[in-house]
This record gives sequence, structure tokens and C-alpha cells, in this order.
Amino acid sequence: MTEEEKEIQRLWPDWIKDRTFFVGVDLGKQRDHSALVVLERRTRVYGPPRSTDWGRKQETLLGVRLAERIKLGTPYQDVVTRVGQLVRSGDLSGNCRVAVDATGVGMPVVEMMKRAHYTCPIDPVVLTGGQMAHLTNGLWHVPKHELMTRLTVLLEGGRLKMGPRVSGAEVLFRELQGMRVKRESMGKTRIEAANVVGAHDDLVVALGLGCWAGCRDGRMTMTVAAGRG
Repeated sequence: MTEEEKEIQRLWPDWIKDRTFFVGVDLGKQRDHSALVVLERRTRVYGPPRSTDWGRKQETLLGVRLAERIKLGTPYQDVVTRVGQLVRSGDLSGNCRVAVDATGVGMPVVEMMKRAHYTCPIDPVVLTGGQMAHLTNGLWHVPKHELMTRLTVLLEGGRLKMGPRVSGAEVLFRELQGMRVKRESMGKTRIEAANVVGAHDDLVVALGLGCWAGCRDGRMTMTVAAGRG
């Protein structure tokens, strides 16, 4: 940090305007793990105020707080219970949103989650091969390539942070490194786990769902905060 940056930080220290949590849940099938990722979204206000209106720059980042691959064969009711434990704990309680994969067997599990009376909203998401996300009868239909492309943009732009000490980070890092991009007909892009024995994408999908939920309200943009007295 330069002397000028130190002086700016002394006069106008950073402060956190907003903290919200998002939980992405990928439901495993017979040969796949269920997985969940907890993300924290923070809006940081920083830098000197503008001379025109005393507003300051602000940026919103997502940070991975937990990545958990659930043991193969775990009953869905136990997965529902585990998610419930998380959303009712600490800072997440009353301050989070769950995005869950409702593709295939997912909808009955979503109903189980609703009956569990979580302390946060639940967004059921069906992953499709389409071109545009849309909401129909309370059910989101989201192209998987959109989910993965958004994740890639966040990572490459430094808007998604993940430290090595986060629980499950090592496994998530390996999954991310193993993802492959395939170009298909009609300009479509397909992102999936490498075609090797033991390759998984469950944590990456859970991460993608959490990022989708965290970006859906449009707050993942750089703006100017109103002046703070």
C-alpha cells in the first residue's frame, strides 16, 4: 500500500454496508454426491468522497465460507436437515437465501425443505439446456451454461473470493480446475467435469447456484454510495 493509499484509508476508512448469505445446494443422484456451498456477499464502501456529492465508491464481492460434499448415499431428509442447521445458525439466521437444484428428483426435496420451515427464502432451480433464464409458477429455469459462465466471469474478475483455509476449499479448487469448456453447435457453450474417472462437478454446481442467487438482484455491480456524514 502506497503512502497516498494509507492516508486515504486513514481519512476515509473502508466500511461494510451490507452482508447477506447465499446457500447453493446441488442434490446428488444415485452415483453423485449432494453438495452445498455457503457464500457471503459484502458491499464495501471505500476511497475518498467525490467533490460533487460526497458519494464514495462501493463494490460488492462474494466470498466462499463453506464448501461441503455430502457422503454418497445420504438420504435426502438428512440433506434437508443439514441445510436447515446451516441457515438457522449464526449470521445466516434470517439473513440468507437458498438456491437448490430442482432438476429431476429435486422438487420433492424442495417440498421437504419448505415443510422444514427454514428461516430464509428458497429458490428452486431447474437446470436446462436453453438460452435464457425465466420464472414459471415459482420455479426458476436456468441454462446450466449461464450458471457456469457467470461463475467464470466472477472468478476471472476477482469478484468471487475463496481462501485456502475455508472448509472444503481444497476439494472445490480441484473441481474447478477439472472443469472443461466445450463448444457445441449453434454457438452453445457446455461446461462440465472432465471425462475422467472420479471427476465430479457437484460442488461447482452448488457454487454456481449460490453465485446465481447472489447476483440475481443486480447488486454485484460497482456503484457510488451516497455521502456518509
